[in-house]
Amino acid sequence: MKRQPQHQEDTEHEEGHDPDDPNYNFSDNDAWVSSQDPQDEEKLYLEENPFTSWHIDEEPEMSLEIDEMGACIVLLPLLGKGGMGDEVMGLFRNLPSSMEFRDVHVYNATISGLLYGGRYEDAWKVYESMEIENIHPDHVTCSIMITVMRKLGHSAKDAWQFFEKMNRKGVKWNEEVLCALVKSFCDEGLMRVALVIQSEMEQKGVSSNAIVYNTLMDSYCKYNHVEAAEGLFVEMRAKGIKPTVATFNILMHAYSRRMQPKIVEKLMAEMKDVGLKPNAESYTCLISAYGKQKTPSDLAAADAFLRMKEVGIKSTSHSYTALIHAYSINGLHEKAYIAFENMKMEGIKPSVETYNTLLDVLRRAGEAQILMEIWKLMKNDKTEPTRTTFNILVDGFAKQGLYMEARGIISEFGKLGMQPTVNIIKCEKN
Repeated sequence: MKRQPQHQEDTEHEEGHDPDDPNYNFSDNDAWVSSQDPQDEEKLYLEENPFTSWHIDEEPEMSLEIDEMGACIVLLPLLGKGGMGDEVMGLFRNLPSSMEFRDVHVYNATISGLLYGGRYEDAWKVYESMEIENIHPDHVTCSIMITVMRKLGHSAKDAWQFFEKMNRKGVKWNEEVLCALVKSFCDEGLMRVALVIQSEMEQKGVSSNAIVYNTLMDSYCKYNHVEAAEGLFVEMRAKGIKPTVATFNILMHAYSRRMQPKIVEKLMAEMKDVGLKPNAESYTCLISAYGKQKTPSDLAAADAFLRMKEVGIKSTSHSYTALIHAYSINGLHEKAYIAFENMKMEGIKPSVETYNTLLDVLRRAGEAQILMEIWKLMKNDKTEPTRTTFNILVDGFAKQGLYMEARGIISEFGKLGMQPTVNIIKCEKN
């Protein structure tokens, strides 16, 4: 095993909208940090040196010499995070056969590494080998495996039955298990059942944490039950549970969708009052809230974007997309294009949503030539188009009388299995 330094800058990750799974401690000495967005902020992971990577020498047989089991427990999840699932399985298979390594913590670390690397089937096989070896699971095993089951497409009912099985084995109830169960039920829209589980666990002495409340709030907001999410927000604070940046972002995102920028501004001010710093996701919610209003709100959206820059927060593809959309709503295609150019100059890769937003404003402005240029740029960037991309391009060219270009798009997307809608066919015929 060799350590290789990487001389590269640490970059800020793109931000998302939903709280993701909690991942779990393997020993009392592991260091944990959290990422920054509503989904990723609540994902706990092993802190690693960003300037250090690991690789395994290619040898006929993989050998492993580890002085302490703790090193193995730390290494396996890190390999999984690096997308090295084969190495995780290789190391696991080649572990010493001594009793020291036939330990639940080693199995938990292996399963976690495979979970990180998206190797859910292999994670399940490792758990099965754990049962065969008669190694007693703990609450970490339970919480990780419930997450693995969800990733494999098992139902929340299956997760509950697995939990009951673990309970019969004497596995303790704790926060990680509660988080995993709540997430499974919330993903199926069964928030009321999740609340019942939360209540039962609290009666057993297992207190909810911010992750549990964030998961519940996010699920209610997805179904536009923002008032229920607000109620949970009040409840968690009444219990003395400190909200996180993700907690506020979940609410701000919900009110952004409702086009209520004043409430978003209020939540951002409240966030600062409790000592939390808004991040790029927070400002994106504000930009989007202003930008979605069909009024001359482009200045307010642009002002929110500048405020984000002034406090030293790096822009993301989401924040730029929200700004471009604000210009699009007000028909300011030139400003939208300039924002796109600035984004590229900053080295931020546009997402498919960014491209679709820009293509749409160019379509409505009748800028067929620039429309084609952006489409070519999108292909060069290897950004996978969607049906929305397809409809925008065909409609944009057809309405400008460029039927040859429109047919070319239809042919190109036909190879991807996308066919034009009836409205687009009528438009082209006219």
